Amino acid sequence: AATARSDCIKGRSSGIQRSKAHDSIKKDSVAVGYCSPSGGDFFMVETQPAHRGSGRFQSMSAWRMIAPLIVACVGLGCDAAGATGRSDADAPAVLLLNARWLAQAKASLASEDAPLRPALEQLLKEAEEAVMQGPFSVVDKTATPPSGDKHDYMSVGPYWWPDPAKQDGLPYIRRDGEVNPEYRSADTDGTRIVAMARAVETLSLAYYFSGDERWAERAALLLRTWFVNTETRMNPHLEYGQAIPGRVLGRCYGIIETRPLTDVVDAVGLLAGSSAWTRQDVAAVRQWFRSYLDWLRTSNLGQQEGRTRNNHATWYDAQVAHFA
Repeated sequence: AATARSDCIKGRSSGIQRSKAHDSIKKDSVAVGYCSPSGGDFFMVETQPAHRGSGRFQSMSAWRMIAPLIVACVGLGCDAAGATGRSDADAPAVLLLNARWLAQAKASLASEDAPLRPALEQLLKEAEEAVMQGPFSVVDKTATPPSGDKHDYMSVGPYWWPDPAKQDGLPYIRRDGEVNPEYRSADTDGTRIVAMARAVETLSLAYYFSGDERWAERAALLLRTWFVNTETRMNPHLEYGQAIPGRVLGRCYGIIETRPLTDVVDAVGLLAGSSAWTRQDVAAVRQWFRSYLDWLRTSNLGQQEGRTRNNHATWYDAQVAHFA
């Protein structure tokens, strides 16, 4: 990103720029930027890494498509009001994404030969895959939390393994840097919450840009299943996140696993106006997030996580800010 920005300012490049970076943490991270032909104006969006091989985090392929769409629109000077007579008042209620840029990108797509049309087509292709996924629910896990209630989110510490010297493997022992397959198994909810959030994000973006109610209907189903329906909803707390069998039922470090819910907040805003997403749905989801926010701020585990001094604290603050 630094090199691309420097080349832009020095007049060595223009147009949409893509770059890949590889390091031990972010894996194959992809950045998309736009450099104005005159130089000096540079916009950069970095996509979330794919985390290949493990399956723990799905690639944000929808965002990989929408990032160049938004960046190109900003760089090319798309004007929502000029293109369709609409203003930034039509921008969606989002926090992570830039509402004005989204509105401008959507307005620029009014023309069939719009230069951003291929990006939209790829997003809709991703939506075709997402619409077949789920619905997801915490009650689908094969293990039962210590509370006996499957509505409680549950996961195990990623670097904790059964002790081979003990017949029952308890208590688990730490093997730093080695992820226990149990962490990603159907026994717990870690992969399930990520899959739900990614599918909802893709479908909500597809609905926002296309107006196709089919995407909104599926996104609404996924949201109701996870947050609203009494038979399937997640209880709004993380008392049993990143447990260590034989040692502790849950740890504050599990709170980082709900960071995909920050994308869900934006998805709710993108679905506004859909007949499939009612005021009652919005109120119910907001109430869930109010309850979870209260738990984050007042529970022992939530307060412990807030006092950490690493990426856990960063994601704790991000969640509290979004959910508020």
